[in-house]
Amino acid sequence: MVAKSKNKWHTTLTEKKVKSSQKDSKVHINCDELFQEMKNGEMYLSMEKKTLDQLEITYITIVYEDDLLPENKQQQTMDIIFDYLSLPSVLVKTNLVRTTSDNMSDFIENYDELVKIISRTKYAKFLC
Repeated sequence: MVAKSKNKWHTTLTEKKVKSSQKDSKVHINCDELFQEMKNGEMYLSMEKKTLDQLEITYITIVYEDDLLPENKQQQTMDIIFDYLSLPSVLVKTNLVRTTSDNMSDFIENYDELVKIISRTKYAKFLC
C-alpha cells in the first residue's frame, strides 16, 4: 500500500543516498483497506495453492522476508530456483534496495492507530 501510494516499488542505492538528505513524506494507511488487502492476499494464496495442488504442479515457495530480503540468503535462494528450473547457477547481484526501513513508524503516518487496531486481530503476528 505504501508503494502504491508513492507509486514507487524500488530504488537504487544511488537514489537512496541522494534521497536520504531529504525528508520523505509519510503515508496514511486506511485501516479498512489494509484489512481488505490482507484478506485478499490470504484468499489469493489459498486459491493459488489449491489450484497448483489440484493440477499436481510441483512448486517451490519463496517468501520475500525470509528468502530474498536478507542479502546473505539471496544467492542461496536463487540457487534453489536455478536448480528447480534445471538451470546452471550464476552469480546474482542487484543495485536495487528497499524503499523503506524496518521501522514502519518511519513511513506510516498513522502507525499507532494501525498497531492499536491490528493488535486485536489475527494479524497481530505481523507487527514488529
